Amino acid sequence: MKAIIHNGSIGLIAICLLTLPALGQTGGQYELSWSTIDGGGGTSVGGSYTLTGTIGQPNAGSASGGIYELLGGFWPGVSGITTPIIGDFCGANSDQPDGYVDYWDLLYFAQRWHTDPGDTNWDPRCDLDKEDSYVDYWDLLVFAQQWHKGVKP
Repeated sequence: MKAIIHNGSIGLIAICLLTLPALGQTGGQYELSWSTIDGGGGTSVGGSYTLTGTIGQPNAGSASGGIYELLGGFWPGVSGITTPIIGDFCGANSDQPDGYVDYWDLLYFAQRWHTDPGDTNWDPRCDLDKEDSYVDYWDLLVFAQQWHKGVKP
């Protein structure tokens, strides 16, 4: 006896296979236990991390955990800095953050070394550890960890 498969049967089988649950990667230090499928896409790289994402907009919003934050939607932060980068105080030709922690930020930070709220040169953004209202060694450690983070202009 020959089996006959109709075009409708092939479509039904394909739909059933595509709707099987997909399990995300879990384990280790990071967890990706769920995901979505949207339209379009691209790759983002920052430091030692790479994120391949989509731009379909249905999942616009944000997710965060620990020191990490993921913003959804149509490439947030590309047209302007939406989330401040720790240690980004200024740019080469601007006294506003430029989205990257570099030499200019180091100069700005160094000018505020050993200052506190009573000093005229005080900037609370330089108290990076947010522990003591004083720009000191602990803030320098945080600054060093942020070195060259962000998107270079």
